[in-house]
Amino acid sequence: VKSKYHLQNCLEVEMAQPMEPETYEKTNVCQLLFIFWPLLLGNVLEWYDFGVYSFLAPNMKDIFFHSSSVSTWAGYAVTFLLRPFGGLINGWLADRYGRRVAVLTSIIGMLVATFGQGLLPTFTCCGDSWGTFGLVLLLILRALQGLSAGGELGPIVSYFAETAPPNRIRAATGLLLSSAGLGFLSANLLVVLVVHVVGPEGMAMWGWRIPFLVSLVPGSIALWGRSKLAESTDFVRLVMERCEDHMDSQSIADGERSRPRLRDYWRAVLIGFLSTCSLAVSYYSGLWCPSYLKSSGLDETSALLASCLFTCIVMASWLVLPFLNDVCCRIDPITITLAGSIGVALVSFPLFYLLSTGDNLRVMSLVVLGSYGLAVGIAGSHVYVFVADLFPIHLRALGFGMSFNVAMAFVGGSTPLINAAILETEWTLGVGLYWSLMSAITSVAAAWGIYCRRSGNLPSHLLGHREEHAKSFKVADEACPGDEI
Repeated sequence: VKSKYHLQNCLEVEMAQPMEPETYEKTNVCQLLFIFWPLLLGNVLEWYDFGVYSFLAPNMKDIFFHSSSVSTWAGYAVTFLLRPFGGLINGWLADRYGRRVAVLTSIIGMLVATFGQGLLPTFTCCGDSWGTFGLVLLLILRALQGLSAGGELGPIVSYFAETAPPNRIRAATGLLLSSAGLGFLSANLLVVLVVHVVGPEGMAMWGWRIPFLVSLVPGSIALWGRSKLAESTDFVRLVMERCEDHMDSQSIADGERSRPRLRDYWRAVLIGFLSTCSLAVSYYSGLWCPSYLKSSGLDETSALLASCLFTCIVMASWLVLPFLNDVCCRIDPITITLAGSIGVALVSFPLFYLLSTGDNLRVMSLVVLGSYGLAVGIAGSHVYVFVADLFPIHLRALGFGMSFNVAMAFVGGSTPLINAAILETEWTLGVGLYWSLMSAITSVAAAWGIYCRRSGNLPSHLLGHREEHAKSFKVADEACPGDEI
C-alpha cells in the first residue's frame, strides 16, 4: 500500500505503508521477491558486470591490452579502487535526499557502464587510433561502474532493511546478498554459452560484445521497476520528524550542527570494516581458486564446475540461513558473524592444504570448495544486516559504504593478487594461513563488537528499533481493537 505525504512544504513523497502485524508475521520469501525485485535485479546486474569482465579476461587482454595480463587485471582493479568513492558519494546522497534517488542513480550508471563496454572500438577491428580511444573509454566506463556499484550497496541495503517487515529484515538482506552470487553465475553461464555458439574466432572478433550488450534488457527492466518504488518508510519518518518540529532557521542550523556525524561512529565504522574482512578474503579466494586449480593441472571444465559448486552453496546459505533465523531463532547477526568467522579461521588452512597436496585433484576440488563454500556461507550470511545495524537512519547508507565497501574494495579486491604473490614465493601453504589470519581478525572484531554492545557503546540502530516499534504497534492494536493506528 502506498500513500503520499506532504511534509510541511518540505517535500511530497510516496511512502510505503508498514504492514499490519498479522500480515508481516506470514511474509515469506516469494512475497519479499515480489516487493524487492527491482532492487534485486539491479544488484544481479552489478555483479554480472564483474563476472563478465573476469570471464572474458583472455579476450579483453588481446583486443584492448596488447596481450598484457597485468594491464588487463589493472583495468579490472580500477572498478574496485573507485568503489569506496561511489559509496561515499551515493551514500551521502541516500542519507540526504532519500534511498530511492540513490538507487535510481546507481542503476543508471551501472547500465551505461556495462552496456557501453559492448560498443567500444578495439585495436583488432578499428586500428591503433580508434583502439586507443576505445581503451580510454573502457577505463572510463570501468571507473563509472566502480562508482555506481560502490554507490549501489549502501542505499540498497538500507532500503531493504528499512522497508522489510520487522520480522523479516534478516531474510530480506540475505536475499539481497544471495543475488550477488546469482550475478556471477549468470555471467559464467552466458559466457560459456556464447563461446560454445560462436567459437574462439567469433569471440575474438565480435562475440565478446554479446554478454555486455545483453545487460540492456535486465538493466532497463530494473530501472523501470525502481522508478516505481516508494521511498523507504523509515527515511520518510525521519524527514517528517525534522520538518514537523517547526523550528526557526537558527534552531535548524543548531540541530544540524548537533546531529551526530559519521566521525562520531568511528567505532561502528571500524568494527564494520574489520568484520567484513573474512567475507572479503574468503569469497574472492573461492572465486580465485579455479585459476589456481588450472595452473595445478586440472582441466578447465572441472575447475569451473568446482567454482560453480562453491558459488551455489554460498548462495543457498545466504538465502536460507537468514530466513531460518528470522523464523526460528532471532539470533543477533553479530553473534553469527563471530561463530562463522571462527569456523572459517579453523578450516581455511586444512582445506587449502588438502587442495594443494591431494592426489585426485578433480574430486578434491569439489570436496574442498564445497566445504569451504558452506563455511563462507555461514560466516557471511548476516554481514549485510550486521553492518547496517551499526548506523542510525541518517548515516546508514554512508556508514555502510565507508565500512563494508572499503573492506570489499581494498581487502577483497587485493585478495587474488596477494594469493598469487604468496604462491610466487613457493610457500604454498601461506595462502591458507592468510585466509585463516583474516578470518581471525574478523573474529576478534566481532567479539569486540559484542563487548561494546553489551556495555552500551554499540547500540542496535536497526533490528532493535524496528522490532521494538513492531511490538509497540501490535500492543496498541490489541489495546484499541477496531481503531486505526
